[in-house]
Amino acid sequence: MGMKQRVTKVGAGIAVAGLLAVSGAVPAQALTDSGRQDCSAGGGYVGVRGEQQRYGDYLTVSVGGVSSTKANYYVRYWEPGLRGTQTWKADSVSLLLSGSNGYCYYPY
Repeated sequence: MGMKQRVTKVGAGIAVAGLLAVSGAVPAQALTDSGRQDCSAGGGYVGVRGEQQRYGDYLTVSVGGVSSTKANYYVRYWEPGLRGTQTWKADSVSLLLSGSNGYCYYPY
């Protein structure tokens, strides 16, 4: 192998390493949306809606500290049966912030 070939291979290796460093060698971090939902009027229950962009990712939803994690959902509604004013949260590496929220429901 000639000197020119070695320099070319070394240069290509450095270029690939540089692309990996710039393009996403950082591990994915979960996105979180959270808030407080007041459903005390009329004795309402608090639910949470979580929406993510990738089907295979895990989506964690919680209300009042009670949580549930499942994969293979784009949109997930979860109603743990807690009344009044509660905090809600949705977590996923591909969470769609505009599609996640707390809500009130009245099962009667």
